[in-house]
Formats: sequence, structure tokens, C-alpha cells
Amino acid sequence: MYGSLSIAFVKDPTDKVWAKDPVVALYKSILKKYAPTSRPEDVYHFYGMGVAFTMVDALKHAGKSPTRTSLLKAAQHLDEINPFMRPGIRISTSPTDYYPISKAQLVRYDRVHWVAVGPLVAARA
Repeated sequence: MYGSLSIAFVKDPTDKVWAKDPVVALYKSILKKYAPTSRPEDVYHFYGMGVAFTMVDALKHAGKSPTRTSLLKAAQHLDEINPFMRPGIRISTSPTDYYPISKAQLVRYDRVHWVAVGPLVAARA
């Protein structure tokens, strides 16, 4: 609905703001190669690649022969800039805080797409 407010933490591959973004271009090329019948406008595909990016990072930090324990430890010590996220949003976890995203972008719907409104805000209260 026009004027609705929400939060966003990933880039929107359908938004012209990101039209020349290298990660959006990479996303579209991967989708074209491995899922040619998929619609690049389906933001869930983009979100899925963002999640996969962080999973690969955790696997890399879990060691040469990852175990459940080493993967859990890696997942509890994430500290990365995920290129699928909006600028300024980091993925960070600790053994006492599993919530990986601490900031989000407030966005407003303008009948075509979601438009950023103001600076990043806390993702949880």
C-alpha cells in the first residue's frame, strides 16, 4: 500500500538505485546460469544468495574438515560485510548474541518500489 513503512537490510535488485551495483549484476548472472527460468525480480532469490554468502563464510571459518562443533563456533563469531546487505549493515554474532543484524534501513513504499527513508536504525528494540 502506498506510503507503507517497513525495514530493509538487503539491497533490492528491482530498484534502479542498485541497477549498476556489481553484486546485483553478479546475482543476475548466477540466476541466469543456474536457474534460467527463475525471475530475477523475485527478491527472495536475492535474499537466499545473501544467506548463502554468510553460510559460505561460516564454513570457511569452520576449518578444513568442518564438524558440527567447529561450524557452530564459526557461526557464533561472524563479523563480516555481506555485499548483499545495504551499505553500513554488518553481519555479526557472538556466543551470547545469535542475532546477526543489528541495523536496518527504514523504507517507504512509493507505488513502484521501496525508497530509503533516513539513516540506518536499530533492527531490534
